[in-house]
Amino acid sequence: MCSQQLYPFFSTLLLGLSLRLSTAIVLPFTEYLDSAQAVSVSWGFDNNGGPITFELTVNTSGWIGFGFSPNGGMAGSDMIIGGIFPNGTQYFTDRHATGNTEPLVDNKQDYTLLSWAGNGNSTTLRFKRELQTCDSDDLPITDSPIFVIFAYGLDDVIKFHESRQGGKSINLLKYTPKLQATLDKYFDFKAENFTVPAKATFYYCMVLKGPSFSEKNHVIRIEPLIQAGNEDVVHHMVLYACPVGFTTVMNGSCYSNTSVPFYKCMTVVAAWAVGGGVINFPSNAGISFGTSEDPVYYRLEMHYNNPTLTSGRVDNSGLRFYHTNVLRQYDIGTLQAGIRVDSFFVIPPGASSFKAYGLCNTSGFASLLPESSLEINVFGNLLHTHLAGRAVRVGHFRGGKQIGFLGENNNYDFNLQDVNYLGDIVPVKVGDEILVECTYNTENRDKLTLTGLGTTNEMCLAFLLYYPRRSISICQSALNEASLLSSLGAPNVTFAFQSLISKIWNKTDIDDFQTLLQQTPQTVSVFNFSLGNNNQVRMLPKLQPKYVTVCREMPYTTPPASNVGHVFQAITSWILLMPLLTFSM
Repeated sequence: MCSQQLYPFFSTLLLGLSLRLSTAIVLPFTEYLDSAQAVSVSWGFDNNGGPITFELTVNTSGWIGFGFSPNGGMAGSDMIIGGIFPNGTQYFTDRHATGNTEPLVDNKQDYTLLSWAGNGNSTTLRFKRELQTCDSDDLPITDSPIFVIFAYGLDDVIKFHESRQGGKSINLLKYTPKLQATLDKYFDFKAENFTVPAKATFYYCMVLKGPSFSEKNHVIRIEPLIQAGNEDVVHHMVLYACPVGFTTVMNGSCYSNTSVPFYKCMTVVAAWAVGGGVINFPSNAGISFGTSEDPVYYRLEMHYNNPTLTSGRVDNSGLRFYHTNVLRQYDIGTLQAGIRVDSFFVIPPGASSFKAYGLCNTSGFASLLPESSLEINVFGNLLHTHLAGRAVRVGHFRGGKQIGFLGENNNYDFNLQDVNYLGDIVPVKVGDEILVECTYNTENRDKLTLTGLGTTNEMCLAFLLYYPRRSISICQSALNEASLLSSLGAPNVTFAFQSLISKIWNKTDIDDFQTLLQQTPQTVSVFNFSLGNNNQVRMLPKLQPKYVTVCREMPYTTPPASNVGHVFQAITSWILLMPLLTFSM
C-alpha cells in the first residue's frame, strides 16, 4: 500500500525532540488503568465547560491506544492511537470503532496533540479535546461515568496486543482522588473452599463474626479478592451488617429457604460487582469497626454466575478491608434506595425504553433516627439493575423541585459495575426526596419481566455512600397496591398478574402502561432494623434531563502532506486494537 493511501491514518505528523512536555495546565487527577500500574492517565479540565486535557503514560516504547467506550466494548468506541518512533517522529490520530475490526480514522480530527516524551522504557502523550466535539464519531464527555479503555504494543508495529489491554469506568468530570498511602493492616471476609454449584445463578451466604479491636478503627480501603481462575463466575459480593443480638454463624443458599434468617442481616456495609476495582474512601471518612455501636456479626453474600453450568469449581474469593487506628472525621454509611425487590412490578416484553421508579422520601427518617442531626452527605454510589437495564439515574429533590443528581449512568452494563464518586459532596436534608429511575430494554423478550433476584428478573437499586453514618439502612418504594389494582380494574394481585401475563403487548399498550405506573402513588418504606420501619404514600416527582454542555468545535488545520511515507512504512500490519473489553464474567 502506498503512502498516499495510508496518509489518512494519521491526522498530524510532527518531527522533533523526544521530550516535548507542556506544563500549561495542571492535571489534578490520576488513575492507573491496569492492576500492574503500567498505564496511567492524568487529566484536568476547565470547570466552565472548556476543553479537557489528558496525559497518558504507558510503560512501553511502542504504540498506544486510548479512548472511550459506551459500555466497555469495542463497538462504538472513540479513541486515539499514537506513539513515538526512535528518531523522535510522533504519530497521532483520532479514530472510532464500529465493531471488533480495525478502528476507522475520523473524517474530523478533534484531538489535539500538545506534547510527547519517550525514554526508551515509557511513552507519554499529552493531548486535549472538547467535552462535546460536534462529531458523531466521538463520544461526549459528561459528568456521568464513561468507560476509559486502553491498549498498547511493544513496538511501533500496530498489531494484536494479546493481554495488553483493559479499561475501567471513570467519572472524569466528577472524580474523587484515590488513596495513595501504603497500607499493611487488613482483615478479610471471604468464602472458604466453597464448591460453586452447576447452576446458572447461585447466591451463597455466610454469617461471620467480625474482627475484634481494642479501639475504634476506620476501614479506608476495600479490595476485591477474586480467586485466580474464577474471574468468570464471581459476579458480585455484598457485606451486610447483622442487627444487635444476632449471633448465629451459618452458611448456605441465601434466599431459597426463608427459615434460614439471612434476611435479618440487611444493612449494607460494602459492595463490589463485576467490573469494579479497589474502593478508596475520601480522606475525611471511613467505615467504623471496633466500637460498641458497630455490628458484631456480618453476612457476606456471594453471587456466582455460571451460565455454562461448570461443576467442581472451588472458590475462596471475598473482600479485603484495610484499616487504621488513625481515625478520620466521619463514619461512612450506605443507604439503599430504589424499588423494593419484593414488590409487585412488571416490565412488558418488547419495550425499547421502559422506565421504572423507586422513591425515597427522607421525611420518614426523623421517627427512626436517634441522632439529633439527620443530614447526610453523599459522596458516591453503586447503581444496580440486571440484564435488561440500560440506564440508571438518581435525582435529588428539595421542596418539590429537582436540585441535581446523586448518580447517573446512561450506558449501564450488568457486567461492568463499579462505585462511582461524585466530584462534589452533596448534602441530603430531611424532607429531600431521592428518585431512582431505571431504564430497561426487553425487545429480546416475549414474556413479562418481574422483580426478583435472578439475573433474568430485574432490580432498580442505588447504593448511596455517605457520611456521617445514620441508623437508616433502606429507603425504597413499591407501587401502592390499592391504587394499582384500582387503575387495573383488578380485585387482587393474582388477578392483575394473570391479566398482564396473558396480554399481547404492542407499543401503544407499553406506553399506556408506562404512563399508568408513573401516575400510580408509591408506598415509601424507611427501615431501621433496630427500631422498625415506617411507610408513607407519595406521588413520583418528575425527573428532568441533565444539563448538557454546549457543543463547540476546536480549530482544525489539515496537516502538511510532507514527511509522511516513511512513517507508514513501519506500520506493516493491523490485526485488532481491542478485541474484547467486555470483561467476560
